[in-house]
Amino acid sequence: MGSNWEQLAADKRKRIAESISSDWLIRTPPSDDRLFAYPKESGLLSAQEIEITESSATDLVAQLAQGKLKSVDVTLAFCKRAAIAQQLVRLGFMAGTGALTNEWL
Repeated sequence: MGSNWEQLAADKRKRIAESISSDWLIRTPPSDDRLFAYPKESGLLSAQEIEITESSATDLVAQLAQGKLKSVDVTLAFCKRAAIAQQLVRLGFMAGTGALTNEWL
């Protein structure tokens, strides 16, 4: 019975990994000292997507209302950034420990 939960967890990790678009996959993990800069430096996000994901909700609403941004672009930017974050977590980074491994949890 003990291994049943392990199989369920492994299946869930596999399904999560498969749900991330191949265009959004991390090819080269960041070093410990560049982790927080990784979304900007990875090349996975465009300049506009970085700007969107670093904007306040108030600014985004204003830009959407003025027609400067499309909701699909805002949604896509946040989905891509979330996919990057998910992968970084799965790479094994533990905040504050400086421990980054290539072993998938």
